[in-house]
Amino acid sequence: TGWELLQEKIAYCEAHNLPHIIVDSTDFRNHPQTIFPQIFAGFGLPFSPDMLAWNPCEDEVNLDNLDGKHQHLYSRVLNSNSLQPANEVIPDIDDFPEEHGIREHVTFCLEIYNALKQSPHKIHPSQYENAL
Repeated sequence: TGWELLQEKIAYCEAHNLPHIIVDSTDFRNHPQTIFPQIFAGFGLPFSPDMLAWNPCEDEVNLDNLDGKHQHLYSRVLNSNSLQPANEVIPDIDDFPEEHGIREHVTFCLEIYNALKQSPHKIHPSQYENAL
């Protein structure tokens, strides 16, 4: 699922004192006006609120390299005009089957996610608001 690799990359950055930031996709989808200025500042790039809105693209743009399996996602993205708030229902851990170690793996991934949420390198919406 990639969580172990992400954990390894973050550990590498920390062990070698490399600058890095952690951004939760729910935060940037729900608070782009406060998260994105922090991301841009972290990279030393200018930011404008105008960057948070754009003109939709045409459906004819083909970004899918998996024989159409992700076309529904690409269509949604290409037809968007801004980031959409995170409104997906998050399933309860008990909703995941125990078979094949799925629930155990999801629990393991959640432990990594929750640890990353506590990192001092994680950007928070309130950090920017407090700096204003």
